[in-house]
Amino acid sequence: MLSSAIAQCAIAQKFTGKWLVQKKDGVVEIFKKGNIYYGKVIEGKNLVNKDGSFRKDIKNPSKSKRNRAIKNMIFLANFKKQGEELVGGTLYDSRTGKSYKGKIWLEAGKLKVRGYLGIFYETRTWTRAK
Repeated sequence: MLSSAIAQCAIAQKFTGKWLVQKKDGVVEIFKKGNIYYGKVIEGKNLVNKDGSFRKDIKNPSKSKRNRAIKNMIFLANFKKQGEELVGGTLYDSRTGKSYKGKIWLEAGKLKVRGYLGIFYETRTWTRAK
């Protein structure tokens, strides 16, 4: 029982933490609440406007969410561990206001984040932030 709990903790730590996005212009923090994984933007070059205010989620299809800041916004939501992957969650793109089904897995120490639109998909590679 204890060894199983330790193994589950080690698996969670593989995914959780801070990740540098593929373009190297932002950092995402992946965290776990209960058995569900989430991700939020914690650093990035486009999070602050020229006037010093935080950039808002202006393209969100929900009018009530358009005034929320991109910084610390949860954009990876409801992922559950299945085997060696996180699945069943959604990825939100604040640049377009669109959400996609997704999955996340580790490959050679790098995080692979894939978003799906029907049969089409795009995979991004993130590296552990220092």
